[in-house]
Amino acid sequence: MRKLGLLVAVLAMVGAVSADAANVAFGIRQAGTGSTTVTLTAVGSVSFEITATIDSAANLSDGLALWGTDIAFSGLGDRTNLAGGLLADPANVDPIQQFDYPNGVTNPPHVADASGYRGTASGTLSLLQAGGGANTIGNPVSGGAPFPIGSVITNVAQNATVVVATGTYNVPAGDGTHTLTLANCFGNTIDEGEAGPTVYNVSAATTTCGAALNIILAPIGIEFQVLSAVSKKAAAPACDLPLNLAGRTSEARATRVTQIVATYDAAPSGASTLQWNTALTPCPGAPAYVAYSGASVMSCTPSGLTMVCNFTPALENVHAYRLTLPESPGTQVIDFRVLTGDATGNGVVDAGDRSAVVGQWTSPGYSCATDVGTDITENASTDAGDRSAVVGAWTNPATRCVP
Repeated sequence: MRKLGLLVAVLAMVGAVSADAANVAFGIRQAGTGSTTVTLTAVGSVSFEITATIDSAANLSDGLALWGTDIAFSGLGDRTNLAGGLLADPANVDPIQQFDYPNGVTNPPHVADASGYRGTASGTLSLLQAGGGANTIGNPVSGGAPFPIGSVITNVAQNATVVVATGTYNVPAGDGTHTLTLANCFGNTIDEGEAGPTVYNVSAATTTCGAALNIILAPIGIEFQVLSAVSKKAAAPACDLPLNLAGRTSEARATRVTQIVATYDAAPSGASTLQWNTALTPCPGAPAYVAYSGASVMSCTPSGLTMVCNFTPALENVHAYRLTLPESPGTQVIDFRVLTGDATGNGVVDAGDRSAVVGQWTSPGYSCATDVGTDITENASTDAGDRSAVVGAWTNPATRCVP
């Protein structure tokens, strides 16, 4: 596949390269507004335009001969959302169409049904060497190569800003910023005083590059609701504990709570808070929640349709907790106990928990569904070690009950 980088050298060698010098400044902006930052409140598309300006106070140029740029996508950007690649700017049909196939040379493709400065795709996060060059080599319409065959128009972008290409970026779902950045820009300009009529001396220009268009998707009034939540376990088998959204759940296992993942019906946003109960009495009973002040550090981060809350180190044993998660509108409260040995989930480690462990211990097989509350030691079985853990918690007043 032919690269425009090679064409830069070819076009620069036509005639004697003079000492003429010019700077081509490239820009990217929203079409119609000229803004370099666009905020959307719903999924949609943004039309943009790439501009070129020859900044030459000494007037050492007679206009643009060739231009090109990469487009790098970052943040949530993705080249596959660039609808149809870049097209020659329709508002400047006369001069700019002379840079497009077959009037000019583009990269790629050089076929009649795919006009435009499409560039070469590199993965999903960049578009390389989009742009075009005019027929400054004087290739004839007949008897020569099939392209370029256009006429050279001088003074394009000379001390003026012109739109050289247009495009449309389709913004996918998901809050965040999509950034389109121009990189590795290059250009040639026609030397001052060149009269043609067919062959024009050109010089490589310096370029001002790096302009960016930021597209921010920040929906307003989007409602999202917690559908479910689990206490995640990393150890194999990873038996997650479903958390009751309308009551309290007991985490009876020895490793306690290190991560809670809540699933939503739409992408969540907002802050989460954690409270706990520090009093051991009355027990059992209703906990009196206060702001959490223990040793664990909570970090809650939205990820797609989930909110992931990590606790480092694990939350302390023998406490009741209240995790408040954002909803729109409102909040969702998730209450749970951390009480090692509370296999029955009633807030007290007692004979009932021992019976639950023994009953499962004498049953065949192991599964997360049956042993998530009785495998206290988390060794993928319910056995004598779990019964000992229950008895140890049961006989210690400081570890047997949570309000």
